[in-house]
Amino acid sequence: MKPVKIVAILIILISLVGGYLIFKKTQYNNAHEGINLTSEVINYPYSRYCFSKGKIYFNKPGLGYFWVKGADLATFLPLKDLSYKGNMGKDSHHVFFKADKVAGLRPATTTYLGNNFCRDGRKVFYANMEMKEADAATFAHLRGYYAFDKNHLYYKQNIISGADVNSLHQMEYGPDGSAQADEYISDRKNVFFKGVKIKGANPLRFKVLNSPDDQAQYAFDGNHYFSDQHIISAEKHKPEKGGLKLLSLDGDFGRHPIFYSGTDFYCYDNQRHELVSMGSLDNTAPLTTIDNGIYTDGKQVYFTFGKWNKTGGRMPRYTGHTTGICAVDGVDARDFKPSSSDVTIEGTAGTIYHCGSQYYFHPKYRNNGNYHQALMIIGTDGKIKELPIKNALSKSIDDYEGPSIFSREFYRRLFNPDWDDHASL
Repeated sequence: MKPVKIVAILIILISLVGGYLIFKKTQYNNAHEGINLTSEVINYPYSRYCFSKGKIYFNKPGLGYFWVKGADLATFLPLKDLSYKGNMGKDSHHVFFKADKVAGLRPATTTYLGNNFCRDGRKVFYANMEMKEADAATFAHLRGYYAFDKNHLYYKQNIISGADVNSLHQMEYGPDGSAQADEYISDRKNVFFKGVKIKGANPLRFKVLNSPDDQAQYAFDGNHYFSDQHIISAEKHKPEKGGLKLLSLDGDFGRHPIFYSGTDFYCYDNQRHELVSMGSLDNTAPLTTIDNGIYTDGKQVYFTFGKWNKTGGRMPRYTGHTTGICAVDGVDARDFKPSSSDVTIEGTAGTIYHCGSQYYFHPKYRNNGNYHQALMIIGTDGKIKELPIKNALSKSIDDYEGPSIFSREFYRRLFNPDWDDHASL
């Protein structure tokens, strides 16, 4: 075959593949774009359903309103509970998940159990998926995305292999450990996260810690720290005797969890599941908490900070976060005292500290903007200013922005327009 023909065939094949990808991408976009309702909208309480001009709609946040075709306004009721905003509803003829009908459920006998679990006396469903192995007579919603019957423990619609439904026990929480802790559950032998068994976790000492954001959850079992189902290991960094210690899970004044071992400090990248070295400080003892994001070793005072990173130029792009810790120059921890609390400076509520004649301000929470310090200095003019961080330990981590065009996940999403409906159930 002549080279010209080969090139022509390649061009045709590339054009066909490109055209098909464009078609699938258009199909994906069309399936995920709702409408904006300009007329009066009446929302059902504790539900994403609403009605307007005689029609029922389902609201997908950020995507718009989707018409629930076939829904009878006169008999429609959202299926919901007070803990989770409902994604299901029913009328006299159909049961609905979001904007679509659920085949196989009888509305007259359907009972909503909570968080997208329901049954009709014969069958059990999670959202629009029938749980064929579930026993309808004994099936019950436990909490979060967990449910059980006489035989199995379930996470969403899936059976959790190896779980003992007869020895499930209440998870222990740290002082701030209620945030999203519903993803952890344990029996007498194992701990599970989103239905996945956590290797090496001790269920008898497992305690859920607070979560700095909605991207990861953290726990401790007396020997190891965990991020979701992953052990946070410092072995490759050769930590000092005594192991790894948690300093902060604060998401306001540090974008990543901070750990330390002796004088070595680390931040945790919860997307790559690895501990990243930040460097060493000259702290003389383990650090204790003074306030949110403020710590001391008995001699010096330290504060943490977080920053959103972005590119420069005319069209800046968000690239990741920086987390850091810094000693406050010239401050003796023994003289660092709170002066007044519940004060507001420049529109920000917080606490004033002082060391000698110098005053400092600790915001209760981060303000808008890209950079947040847990401690700031109060100038002679009464205004708050950023403390210098030239001697700080810090680490910038690029955030994962989605699957690469060369990855299998990219094409799985591309060729399945409804992939995110199941990912976010």
